[in-house]
Amino acid sequence: FSRSADAMVTYNASTAVQRIRVFISHNWSVARIDKFLALSLKYNFSLAFMTFVLLLLLLSIVSLTGHNPEIGADISWIGPDRAGCLARIIIAPVVLFVFIFGRDICTAFGWKGPSAFLDKACIHQEDQELKVQAINKLGAFLRISDHMLVLYGNEYCRKLWTVYEVANFLTTNDIKNLDVVPVLLPRVFFSAMLVFFINGAMTMVLRSCCHFRAGIYIFSCTLCLVYLRTCSRWARHKVETQNLLTNFEVRECTCAVEEDRPMIYAKIADLMRISRRVERNACLDEALTAFNETVRQKLPQAFKVIFGWSMLSYEQYVFVSLILVAPNAVDSLTQIDSDFSNQVINSVLRDIMWGFSIYPFVLWFMEVCVARWQHWTGCWEWILHVVILLFAATFAVAVSDSTTLLWSRSSTDSPWITLAIAVTVILGTFTTVLLTRRRSAARSASFPQQLQQQQQQQSR
Repeated sequence: FSRSADAMVTYNASTAVQRIRVFISHNWSVARIDKFLALSLKYNFSLAFMTFVLLLLLLSIVSLTGHNPEIGADISWIGPDRAGCLARIIIAPVVLFVFIFGRDICTAFGWKGPSAFLDKACIHQEDQELKVQAINKLGAFLRISDHMLVLYGNEYCRKLWTVYEVANFLTTNDIKNLDVVPVLLPRVFFSAMLVFFINGAMTMVLRSCCHFRAGIYIFSCTLCLVYLRTCSRWARHKVETQNLLTNFEVRECTCAVEEDRPMIYAKIADLMRISRRVERNACLDEALTAFNETVRQKLPQAFKVIFGWSMLSYEQYVFVSLILVAPNAVDSLTQIDSDFSNQVINSVLRDIMWGFSIYPFVLWFMEVCVARWQHWTGCWEWILHVVILLFAATFAVAVSDSTTLLWSRSSTDSPWITLAIAVTVILGTFTTVLLTRRRSAARSASFPQQLQQQQQQQSR
């Protein structure tokens, strides 16, 4: 991704095809690890989720059959004195392994993924003659591509080649065939997942060793600050992208090899003439001006995934939340036949509510608050993060204690069972509707409206 070494090895990995399933557009200046994680999240999410569900089922059987090693201290504060530990230790690392190596695992079993065009592999990086031939046919590669995957980084709309690629693709393809994955997205997703995994593991250790509940909250808040810092960086990146696309100027774009600029300008002019944006005999300046208007018109709609209320989707929020609560529920099944069976069942149901409603809402709330006041910098930014964290923690503790009391009552009184289930369903439905509607509404809103809203927030 970042250099042209071993050109023959990567070039020999490519093959001739009639159609290209996915054209991967990226900047070489973006770190390799960021692009790799973005591709892993895009193509391995379904496989990782299925692995997650399979592990839950297998470890549930292990817990129910009494083969899950138990440790002291309950995991719900009101349940049994002992619980299993395998789920909290195994599930998250295995899921992360599948995220990283899932495609390699599929290839080992003969399950190949979609054909993709990646310039490092499909354009020879050392043989200049082959390289020029491939670059001259770049438009043909784009025309026979069914989809384009944009690995969007800070420099994407500032680089001449990548802007030309995405604009060329959109002139001949529908906007729905374009997928945009911000390279910062996997950092938010995996950092949240690691925060929840480490939080669950440390909670297990602290509760089994010293029952130090305050220490658990302090540790959790420290990890959440890391998540808030990542969200703050994303909020500024979003505003920067909005301003850049609104005032796009192709002549200000940079080119890694400046000698390629006249060639790219000529390709842009040809593209504008073929797409009838300008007359056949239009000069280069007219073509570049028309290209500016095309980019300002098409790219904001194409990149609308970047301008939503939240960076993660509801499914991703739930997945991250379940990394914490689902292993707890599975480990508590070791006491299902004990005197604490009612508490275990209540704990499992309460964990479901947390995984599908409370935790996704708290994560979404923190991200939205950071984005709302993203113009605060310096010490004020840290104060803002602490205030948001304290508010979110207070809300989470209040809901935790109230639901714990509610579910403990339900173990002895049947009317309370009905009320507890009703509260669980209502909270889950509310969070699902809130996050899905907010995200879809932000995606469907016009770009000028979003920019106007952002400018109003900054003025405040």
